Amino acid sequence: MTFPRIPDCADAGEAQWPWSHRRTFMERLAAQGYSRFTLREYKSIADGFCAAIEKRALSSDDLDGATTERLRQAVLKKIPEYVQTWGKFCLERFIEHLSEAGVAAVPPPPTKKTTARDRLRGQTTSTETIRRCIASTIAARDWLRGAQRAMCVSARRKGGQRMKHQSSSERTEQISAEIAALASLDIKDLKSRWRVLYDTEPPPRISRELLTRVIAYRLQEKVFGGLAPTTRRLLERVTDDRLSHPARLSRTRQTAPGSLLIRQWRGTAHQVTVHADGFVYRGERYGSLSAVARLITGTRWSGPLFFGLRKPVQEVRDGAL
Repeated sequence: MTFPRIPDCADAGEAQWPWSHRRTFMERLAAQGYSRFTLREYKSIADGFCAAIEKRALSSDDLDGATTERLRQAVLKKIPEYVQTWGKFCLERFIEHLSEAGVAAVPPPPTKKTTARDRLRGQTTSTETIRRCIASTIAARDWLRGAQRAMCVSARRKGGQRMKHQSSSERTEQISAEIAALASLDIKDLKSRWRVLYDTEPPPRISRELLTRVIAYRLQEKVFGGLAPTTRRLLERVTDDRLSHPARLSRTRQTAPGSLLIRQWRGTAHQVTVHADGFVYRGERYGSLSAVARLITGTRWSGPLFFGLRKPVQEVRDGAL
């Protein structure tokens, strides 16, 4: 931060007004152990204030509170935006130093804006007026609180409901206990809970784990709300896209018993004989080709894919036959 200096005030003018006070101010800061960088910043601010005084040809008798405030604002305009806070602090310190020396008055504090509450103070008002004032203040502060104004729509089209705000943890603890109790129910009881919650029959081959997860979700949905409308529309759009562009499935070639499958892997040819009830590899019988592929590679592989009976997914997507 730099400010214009009067050319002849550097050394010869140090004993003159107002530069003599700038010199004593810097000596005071140096005695307090400030670093050279900090002293340079303070000096720049003090130079700006003294230059503003000298430019207006003001004496120490002219620096009343209003004049000091005008000089302060003039100096602040020259301070870059990114160091305004620090520059303002340094300037306040220098003005305090001038005030202690008795050559300048401290600017009056900024006038506080009068609010509706301030205007009500000292006036005789009815109880109803005070109540309306308090109610309007609470409403203005409260209308954006998301926890009390959140809304969520259920994923089911006919079961949309607003998210309910719970002021206590009793309902949350109750739901947690109900979800924990699902682990002790058998598959028959879980399907009964499904019918009660969804009013439909559960899928015939749904697993116990998936059934438990879906019921737990429904219990929470009924209390805390379901998916947001935007999320629900996104899922519906993804589902429609999948239905309108069904994926082409890769068909595995059927091999007759007695067929010989040969696969070259890392320089070694591996032969597998197909039987009606399994596959024979190096004299051992295996129930699936994937078990043989895992034995050969040491990692999990799809047996039909490893032996060339099924094409990779990318080739299927590209239309390879």
